[in-house]
Amino acid sequence: SQTLASMSKCYLWPISPAATLLLARHLALLGWMLKARVRGENESIENKQVLGTMLQGDDLDWVLRQPRATNALLARCRQIMACIILEDTKQQHHKQSTTSNRDNSSSGLSGSSLLLMFEEKIQELEAIVG
Repeated sequence: SQTLASMSKCYLWPISPAATLLLARHLALLGWMLKARVRGENESIENKQVLGTMLQGDDLDWVLRQPRATNALLARCRQIMACIILEDTKQQHHKQSTTSNRDNSSSGLSGSSLLLMFEEKIQELEAIVG
């Protein structure tokens, strides 16, 4: 998850700082919950307190309703990343249709390249999370 956090800072933060911060919270929790799972502390009160500190509202409720918090957090990370990248791609297509500016994206990479990079890292984590 450290690699995803670093990639997010470089490639996603310039596109959407607020969404990238939300993503960082989920990535931090993913690492915390993986460590707790290895230690056999999945259902501890402390873990629920950490989740409650880092997440709020619908995000928190959804994660707590899932049978495995690690899988839920990873799924939410994928969703946030995809939303940031796809929204940027949509904005870039709109800019290109209204101007002669041909920049690929705010990050300098095409949306499909970014999605592929992030998907590869997510799949590596999925192999660990199970």
